[in-house]
Amino acid sequence: AISNAPSVIFFDELDSYGTRSATSGNRHSRYMTSVVNDLLQQLTRLNAADGVIVLGATNFIENIDAAILRSGRFDTKIPVSHPDKAGVHAILSHHMQADVAIADNIINRLLGQSGADLANIARDAKRRARRDRHVVTVRDLEVATDAIEPAATAHDLYRIAAHEAGH
Repeated sequence: AISNAPSVIFFDELDSYGTRSATSGNRHSRYMTSVVNDLLQQLTRLNAADGVIVLGATNFIENIDAAILRSGRFDTKIPVSHPDKAGVHAILSHHMQADVAIADNIINRLLGQSGADLANIARDAKRRARRDRHVVTVRDLEVATDAIEPAATAHDLYRIAAHEAGH
């Protein structure tokens, strides 16, 4: 990254480096401390280099050593939440690449899924259509959705309503 500046270096799954405190007393603690310390050194070098942008991503920020996250290494933290209704619709539409009307009931069932999960559901719908030798339809999307997020039955809805009424 430094020799090819301007450049961007991206660390995916930054939490995989762990934290030095979580391994204390562990038989691998010296090794993990060494790994984290080396990453700290490299991050300091990269951030000091002109024309180098350092980015990282994680699903578990709490598992990252505090020294890795401090200012000067990763100055800005941007939380990215799961897509809202418009985001779910946009992601499914993009990946379906067909004139499939995506119903609100499917979108509502998929709220809370990650973008990667939604892309996988769209791929599954297309795979089902190819297997059955027809153009992808809303039914393929419904079946793919059911595999990930089964529809609530009338019995489930009654139980949820009774539970919520108890509050």
